[in-house]
Amino acid sequence: MRVALAILVFLSLGIAIPVGAQSQDETAVDWVEAAGATIIIQGDDAAVPGIVTIDAAEAEETAGVQGDALKAITTVGSVARSAGRGTGVSVWGAAPADTRIYIDDVPVPRLFHIGGSRSILPSSEVDSFTLISGGAPARYGRGIGGAVVVESAEPTWRDMDMRIRLDPIDVGGGFGARLGEAGTIRFAARSSVIAPVFAAVAPERADEAIAIPDYTDVQARASYSLSDGQELRVLGILSVDDLARGIPRRIESESLREVSSAGFARLGLSIKRTLKNRVRKLALWVGRDVERISQSFPDAKAEESSRTNAIGALLVTDAKLTADLSLRVGVDSEFSQSRWAREGAVSLPGREGDRFIFGQSPGNRVNRDDWLVSRASVGLFATASWDIAKGLTFEPGLRIEPSLVNGDRVLPVRPSEPRVGYSELYWDVGPRGRLSYKVFRDVLGVYVAGGSYAQAPSSGDLSPVFGSPILSPAKAWQLLTGVTITPSRSVRLGVEGFISHQSRLAVRAASPTPAIASLLESTGEGRAVGLQLSLRADFGAGLQGNANYTFMEADRRQPGQGWRAFDLEQSHTLRASLRWRLPSRLAIALRAEATSGFPRTPVVGAVFNVASQEYDPVLGYHNDSRLPVFAEVSVRASYERDFAEGSVRLWLDVVNASNRNNALESYYSADYSRRSYVRGFPLLPLVGAELKI
Repeated sequence: MRVALAILVFLSLGIAIPVGAQSQDETAVDWVEAAGATIIIQGDDAAVPGIVTIDAAEAEETAGVQGDALKAITTVGSVARSAGRGTGVSVWGAAPADTRIYIDDVPVPRLFHIGGSRSILPSSEVDSFTLISGGAPARYGRGIGGAVVVESAEPTWRDMDMRIRLDPIDVGGGFGARLGEAGTIRFAARSSVIAPVFAAVAPERADEAIAIPDYTDVQARASYSLSDGQELRVLGILSVDDLARGIPRRIESESLREVSSAGFARLGLSIKRTLKNRVRKLALWVGRDVERISQSFPDAKAEESSRTNAIGALLVTDAKLTADLSLRVGVDSEFSQSRWAREGAVSLPGREGDRFIFGQSPGNRVNRDDWLVSRASVGLFATASWDIAKGLTFEPGLRIEPSLVNGDRVLPVRPSEPRVGYSELYWDVGPRGRLSYKVFRDVLGVYVAGGSYAQAPSSGDLSPVFGSPILSPAKAWQLLTGVTITPSRSVRLGVEGFISHQSRLAVRAASPTPAIASLLESTGEGRAVGLQLSLRADFGAGLQGNANYTFMEADRRQPGQGWRAFDLEQSHTLRASLRWRLPSRLAIALRAEATSGFPRTPVVGAVFNVASQEYDPVLGYHNDSRLPVFAEVSVRASYERDFAEGSVRLWLDVVNASNRNNALESYYSADYSRRSYVRGFPLLPLVGAELKI
């Protein structure tokens, strides 16, 4: 009933919140404060469906993000609060793995370090970042969710500059320098220090229940201006993570433990040429991803590791054909080879849709496998922007993407049989489109956007033992519509509606005895419908505020089963913030957030298993209960002072100033008679400093 009501409201209103960039041509730039971060609306004064661009210099002043600019993306209304290992972004009911992440046209596997405490780039290395929540244009593919596009900081034009930054979470620094008249170089590195800080103040064994990250990241950039309006840029990124979490027991041998490690490296090269009515860019990149996860229970374990080598290229041209018509055409390709190995319980690691209790024994069904997957895909895309009439713009687009998947085994290997591989060729044709209309240039704007999207199955799901080598690419269609109302330059109102449907999702086989090489199947469905309200106000004298409320229902279904809530669904999200910048270079920020708890499957009883000598839970309806409401108030104050050779900035960021003991996950006693919660940090004051010279 609630879904039907939301759809009815969606269709009757046909309206949405202001979000993002209309095009890259020379138009005016307006700004709007959202969730404590400055959101740049590129284009005259019309919003573009599902696109929000956030300026990094302002984003790091958001209360509660600990000075990490990219974490401000989690304050946008369409983004769900992160959970678990928290390395990606879940937007509008899509899984984090469905959202593609780019840094200067180079795709990267995650936006945050494991655990979500920090992003992979320090604020000093970010110029701005754009969140495409839905209705992504044809330039972006290989994902059925959204896209995050990070623009790295501009090269320094000083002869030399240095910066040092520290707080209780990590310590980092970097430098920039000019290379003659036409070149620059920039370098930054950062390493976590939270583990020793936490150990010094926390009770004994507290780190077993609270995930304490250990990470290092390094970035290097260089640019050189060539002749004829050409610019050469080189980007290098290295990120390494380790994280352990679990449930401590009185007897240490009975404790539950999960240990994760991951790392990736990217090297990218781009050449951009700017002419009078045309911009052309060629980008090449290579990369390597390594990941390992180990889960141990008293009677079972699971270990999984992967190594991926990848290479890609992008060629895109933006051309202004006439005063009313512009065109973007291009091709992007990716080639990768992944080696996977897994051993242990077949139900581990867990996946979305599992009816599984955190801390529950996975049982004694174990196996092992190693497999190799190679894939290649080429995306051809084109988007036009046509100003049909005054205030009316139409942007049709099309993406054609053939992809080839090769595997080394179509069936599990037996000692008496040779390995038999397979090859699958898939084609996807995805139409996209946007239509916007400014009814009154400075007061009212209406728009609609949507399209068809596809995403190849994860290489980790193509095991003939733990998954299936014949999974199909997932498909999705999305539709956004909305209106923005700007009664004055200091006030902006918006309402946004969103609806999407996903099909051919990889899910566990419904049969308790699936066929060989069919533990997973491409039969899952997903749907999401949402409505978001937004208000932004500039009160003058440096004081700005905003609030947004989001209602969303996101469901999943397998054949023969009814719809159930998505594991990361947050039905209600309310966020509000204030930011006050004083003439004295003092800035004060306040942010409050309240969201629905994540869905969980309730335990309605337990039975004793004589064979294992343990209790097994009796589960209720899938995801029929929720964790308690998550609520948090954070406060930030910062002060910056300039001196002859640079500047120094000091800040105090009080995360969870309300000192609410929020539940992040639930777990049960050995007989499932008592439930407890894994809880987040209490009131957490963080003092930091940054020196620039």
